[in-house]
Amino acid sequence: MKRTGLAALAIPTSVLMATLWLAIACSSSPGTSTGPAQHSGAPGQSPSPVIDVTGAPSTTTVGTPVPMESKDPNAPPVATLSGGGAAVQGMTGSYCWTVAGTSACADLPAFTDSGPDLPVVTLSSADTQLQFSLADGYAFASWTASYVDDNGNVVALGGGGSSFDPDAVHSSAAPVTSASFGPPTAHDQSIVQVFVRFTDGGDASYGWNVAVP
Repeated sequence: MKRTGLAALAIPTSVLMATLWLAIACSSSPGTSTGPAQHSGAPGQSPSPVIDVTGAPSTTTVGTPVPMESKDPNAPPVATLSGGGAAVQGMTGSYCWTVAGTSACADLPAFTDSGPDLPVVTLSSADTQLQFSLADGYAFASWTASYVDDNGNVVALGGGGSSFDPDAVHSSAAPVTSASFGPPTAHDQSIVQVFVRFTDGGDASYGWNVAVP
């Protein structure tokens, strides 16, 4: 018998419903994730690291710390002093530092006021020579080294180079990159200070406690 009207749509509709239920069942089958997507953080922020089952981040970035002082364009380079062992970075004192024709000066407390805060260089023997240099082999025109004795007197340890004349047509100083001088007299700790003049006319002072056996 030939179907007419709504009855003619009965078979196609039942087939359509069966197809729809089959699609729903397949989409809910085991192995298909239906959980919420991971939160990627607020706009402008990096996603939080994914943590594995051991509790360690899935990626690790290792940086190498760099002393900020040696990268400061408004301050002189750091200095090191050694006495037969590892070089020790000193405390920077008062300075005038010139870059691209612009000078920046700072008057800082005397090293005698810093006392135990000064870094310590320990000599292996009483006649060990001290070696001074600036970071990255930075050159300087002249230098003087001294120490402070028990009575507060400044005693010379050495010096070298030539004073720089910024008004001279030709450079009046042959720059150097290191200095060597003898130690202070035997003492538990003596304040040693090195004063340098740069080839552009600036200057800086550096200080350490030096222990002499």
